[in-house]
Amino acid sequence: VANQPKNGFVADIGCGNGKNMHDVVKGGGTVIGMDFSHGLIKICAEQGFEVQVADALMVPYRSRVFDYALNIAVLHHISSEERRICMCE
Repeated sequence: VANQPKNGFVADIGCGNGKNMHDVVKGGGTVIGMDFSHGLIKICAEQGFEVQVADALMVPYRSRVFDYALNIAVLHHISSEERRICMCE
């Protein structure tokens, strides 16, 4: 996150508990978090982040909406080889 452009509009796909979202905000950026876990989304919302439940393979935004995206520690949660291949397409 530290090496990304400041003041960016960022997607955190697989945001978990919001750990990396804090760094985006500290750098002057705006971040929208997405995670498959309702519980983790609730934790982020309680911290004041804009978040939603979403599948990392079907992000509910148009291409090129964000300046960059975070996808940290997510790929190993994609449960099947078929879904991992779909992620790369």
